[in-house]
Amino acid sequence: MLSPLGDRAQPKPNDPVYELVLSQFQGDLADRLSVEQMFILIDGVLPFEACLYYQVLPLFIEGSRLNLGMVFPNDTSAADYVRRIVSYHNYSLVPRPISSEALQGALTAYLNYSGKKQAANQRQAASNNRPNRYSARSRSGQNTNPDIQKTLVVDSPENLGDALLNDIPSQEPPTPPPHIPFTPSSAQPSTTLQVGEDDAPSFESPLQREDLLTADPQNWQQQKNESQELPPEPPQLLSPLPEIEIQTNYLADPVEVLTTLPPKELLQELLGRVLYAGIGRLYFERQPQYGRVLWSQNGVLQSVLDRLDPATFQGVLDELKQLTHLPLATVQTTKQVEVERLYQQTRLLLRFKLMPTEYGEEATLQVLRGAALKFHQQQQLANLERDALTIAKQLQTKVSEIRDRARLESGLGGAKLDALPALNQLLKHIEEQLGSLADEEVTEE
Repeated sequence: MLSPLGDRAQPKPNDPVYELVLSQFQGDLADRLSVEQMFILIDGVLPFEACLYYQVLPLFIEGSRLNLGMVFPNDTSAADYVRRIVSYHNYSLVPRPISSEALQGALTAYLNYSGKKQAANQRQAASNNRPNRYSARSRSGQNTNPDIQKTLVVDSPENLGDALLNDIPSQEPPTPPPHIPFTPSSAQPSTTLQVGEDDAPSFESPLQREDLLTADPQNWQQQKNESQELPPEPPQLLSPLPEIEIQTNYLADPVEVLTTLPPKELLQELLGRVLYAGIGRLYFERQPQYGRVLWSQNGVLQSVLDRLDPATFQGVLDELKQLTHLPLATVQTTKQVEVERLYQQTRLLLRFKLMPTEYGEEATLQVLRGAALKFHQQQQLANLERDALTIAKQLQTKVSEIRDRARLESGLGGAKLDALPALNQLLKHIEEQLGSLADEEVTEE
């Protein structure tokens, strides 16, 4: 497979923004990194949305090894996903720890670079489509030999970044929220938290699974009788998404006013800002004597709510726990939950992560939509497919065991197997569902 580091238009190497990006990396990485190569790797190997979702960053290629920056080096799900992606390019993976600030700075710079490149392409396309000012007679005098006409060179099909970025707002949204206070600050969350292998994200889903393979032996006869006739259609497992209702009264007021609000009202104001557009994030940072909240949009810090009363700070976290159906008890290990909601007829993914620290709980709330939400849904679908295949294999194993026991045990060779009609009916329904899925897949193509 061709390397993504071929002949492509590259970002300017001496841009001060890129120098600032490199300054976020520590140790030997700062000397070995190339911002241009990182951008090309995001375009051709690991898409922006995957970097954002898994908190990873392709750093550089060394022979056939891809050096991958990871905010959470112990996140096995992130490493497994990236390993599957890079295997198609015949790369192996070398994980390297990086800070969340380094990841945020690199992805923000990539968004700026991609937006400028897209704008330049649009200007070029508009220029190519502009009518020629020469008269018809002048045009007729030009050489029309097709062998010497200008050739339009298009990007490589390996350039995957633009397709994902189509759904992501540019760094200059068309209409900002009315009079939202903006307090620039260089403050960033001060800690980089490591997530253990047992802290894999838990997904809230309206799906409720039933174990089709186990039954209580004491109630087997009753269950056997009840299972002889299955419903003609499987039950509807997906319920409509709940809708978030936000009421804001202080969008036009200075951000300091928010510190006087009770927790429930304060959360409404914060959500009203972070749900507005793009990829929003709230950082809830715990200090020894107070808390503070940092609000960013598309990786760019917007404002800081500082010196928040500890009781109010914890109250907001408790409100978020209720919103995401987490217990109110203080967490002892990092917990993460992801829920989908509707906001103004738009599907959103809310990713809420709680982390224990020396002074109490800290948290982040990230809002994903568009391409980022689509990526999340694809991951959920892949997980469901893997679960379904595992259950199907278990069912096959159980049926084989029933067959073998019926053949080997004396006196059971000609015994009537009461579960066969129910199993046949179940398999019939599964075949119908698989056929329906196959038809839908063909229709979409």
